[in-house]
Amino acid sequence: MTQKQAIGIIIAITIAFVALVTTQSMANETQKQETTLQVKIQNYVERTWHETVEYQKKGWEEGKQQMAQNKQQISNLFQNIADGLGKLTGTNESSN
Repeated sequence: MTQKQAIGIIIAITIAFVALVTTQSMANETQKQETTLQVKIQNYVERTWHETVEYQKKGWEEGKQQMAQNKQQISNLFQNIADGLGKLTGTNESSN
């Protein structure tokens, strides 16, 4: 083996080693970015889910209160109608 061939082999091995290390480093960086993106997406989904659940709980509670208030108002309306008819009927009977 001549000196030129030995230098050529050493240079080829060095280039291959540098390429391998660089590629591995880039792969690790890409994997870190993917993991970071995956964590961000997971955190976003979890946060959004919790916010939605809280919003729905609040909405259901307000809906229950509104339903109770509507029931009371309708009940009072019919009671007022009944009282008004009773007075009207009682007024008519006393005048007859």
